[in-house]
Amino acid sequence: ELEKGYFNYYFIDENCAHMIAVALEVAKPELKISSPYQLWVLPLDVVKSVARQNVILRTNFRASLRTEFLNSYAPLSFSERRQLRAVSQGQLAALSELSNETLESAQNFYSLQGAQDFRKYSAFNYALSIERAKRATPPAIRDNSIPPAPESGADSTLITAANERRDSRSLLRFGGRAVGNDLLDANVGGAPFGNFELISLELESSAWRETSFHKFKLLDVLSTHPVTWVETPLSWGLALQWEKGWQLPLRLGYSVDLGAKPLARLAIFAIGEGQEVVDGRRALSAGAEALLLVHFSAKWRGLLDENFDWASGQRRFSYGVAWDLKPSTQVRYERAEDHKLSLNYYF
Repeated sequence: ELEKGYFNYYFIDENCAHMIAVALEVAKPELKISSPYQLWVLPLDVVKSVARQNVILRTNFRASLRTEFLNSYAPLSFSERRQLRAVSQGQLAALSELSNETLESAQNFYSLQGAQDFRKYSAFNYALSIERAKRATPPAIRDNSIPPAPESGADSTLITAANERRDSRSLLRFGGRAVGNDLLDANVGGAPFGNFELISLELESSAWRETSFHKFKLLDVLSTHPVTWVETPLSWGLALQWEKGWQLPLRLGYSVDLGAKPLARLAIFAIGEGQEVVDGRRALSAGAEALLLVHFSAKWRGLLDENFDWASGQRRFSYGVAWDLKPSTQVRYERAEDHKLSLNYYF
């Protein structure tokens, strides 16, 4: 119904998710899942709005092409990955020597490439399909786990209260986030080991006295696609924030998954940052960062962060752990220069 329709597209509010919500309301007017007064509309929030109204009869998991490729790639042995790399470079002469699992991973890789340029990779996909049709034995099922349904995760709006110990005195911090997730959130239904934050605010108070503005983020994005033997995607991050002055850090680097089924991801970044320091002067700085993200379980997550500033020679090490009491409630402990214990509520 929407295929040949036309409407002005705005990334934050009047986007594809909003128009699907409107179309659903046309089909079922009693649904209340769209509003002309919404400041932003996320696809995941539309899914959750529909789920809350008890109109979903059945759900089926359908992995993305990238997820299918990474799931088939992760268990491959060293020699199988070398074979996959040769096939990814167009060496199709020895397809018969590939294991079923390597052949499946190659098919998933070329399906992913073909989604971007079908004509360029159609011949490769055809050759792999012919080889697959010759084999009676299917590849072994190495990972058939189904992730939690997107609507089962925490909502994207957050309020938080924290106690921080600094120089033997206690500070209270409280604030919130309009939309998104950070690196210690579960991010059910989203890409793992990344973050997207839009408009977050943190206030600081000493025993409810002398409340002051501590930190403000307009935008904070981090993407960490892992490097494989056949792809070397860039990991990147961008933020616009205020903390004792405006800051614009940019991260570029690479990430790698640790383990066959990634429970952890290591990212190495070069950092360039523009800063407006307290007295109004502007400064540029550069540095490096090593970031390790770990998912111990569905409810436990942690991170280690080592940051080095080349100009000043300063190093900063920080870490944090988060525990989901339930999808809407989380406790976390973080340590940088100070100890910080937080209680987060998502709605």
